[in-house]
Amino acid sequence: MSYIVGNCEAAMVKLRKQNSIAGAMTVFASNSPHDDTAFYRKSAYHQFAVPTLDTRVASNAIKALIDKIFKPGVCFYKCGVGLLDIRPQTHYQGDLFEPSQDNAGLMHVVDAINGRYGKSSMQIASKGFSKKHAMRREYLSKRATTRWSDIPKIVC
Repeated sequence: MSYIVGNCEAAMVKLRKQNSIAGAMTVFASNSPHDDTAFYRKSAYHQFAVPTLDTRVASNAIKALIDKIFKPGVCFYKCGVGLLDIRPQTHYQGDLFEPSQDNAGLMHVVDAINGRYGKSSMQIASKGFSKKHAMRREYLSKRATTRWSDIPKIVC
């Protein structure tokens, strides 16, 4: 779940950068078609009552969607989040009977802190605090075409 919440967080940051709001979201997951088990792919759709730009609102919706796509015994290979019904924030007219739960000021502060101190300096707690998925860099190849220090030196 923490990986999907991280994807959701990144998608919502991009949404706010383009001054947009999302009316719905989809969460998807699948295992590898090359596994010994049968191929499993599932997605779930959630319509927000009020279009949102708040990461907290979107991550709360993920909890219910995870239960719909989870299957015990399946090792998921690919998962992600898609935002749908994206529209400009400036053209949205609020609903009198369904107030928004968004806190644009808080999201602006979180984006400003993450912009200044690095990505994920402030994050949703359901994302978790330990980074389980990281690239193994001990086998990284040399970048002789893009980095001066990696160009081989020949001494004659």
